[in-house]
Amino acid sequence: MGKLIIEGINFSYQHDKLLDNVFFEMKNPGIFGLMGLNGAGKSTFFNCLSGYNNFETGLLKINDRIIKNNKRWKHFSYLNQKNFLPFDMKVKQAIKLFSSSEIIDERIEELRSIKIGKLSSGEKRYLENLIILGMNREFIILDEPFSEIEPLYIAKLSKLIKEKSKEHGIIITDHNHHAVRSVCDEIGILRNRRIIKIKNTDEELRLNGYYA
Repeated sequence: MGKLIIEGINFSYQHDKLLDNVFFEMKNPGIFGLMGLNGAGKSTFFNCLSGYNNFETGLLKINDRIIKNNKRWKHFSYLNQKNFLPFDMKVKQAIKLFSSSEIIDERIEELRSIKIGKLSSGEKRYLENLIILGMNREFIILDEPFSEIEPLYIAKLSKLIKEKSKEHGIIITDHNHHAVRSVCDEIGILRNRRIIKIKNTDEELRLNGYYA
């Protein structure tokens, strides 16, 4: 059991303020669903959590211990929106190189001898999810995990995310908000450069400007 605490972080890009005095906390284990319109700053927030971006002011704490930018990779595994697996590498080689646990999955078993570049977009994304979810980190960040994945495998992935949330803190966002809302314990919306926790209802989302 642990807790992630964000205290007043600010981040700007080329004089554009993207995150403004953001406060956030969540428990580990558990799943937090982050909603927000395109351009709201969800990926920017995730980049700050994982250490890709270093915020200008504010603190990131895990169990009341401040985690500096260059140490965050020890605490977070991060699935960002871009493919990270080398296209000229075979699936079995990528699993051996990037995964910290064995991947047992019928779909992936059939693909082990195929190069990453030969996989479909959905197959690549599914494999990346399995690798990130298999990493031994306290917190897992999933940015668009369901992108280009078929409904059958979205269901399998959702089940795995729920299973992993028994031992990890998971933060997730996706355009498929129905899939996100079906797995999360808490939900929040990033609006006006800040995160507001809300109830997981259509009405609450509409009231907070999620539906355009």
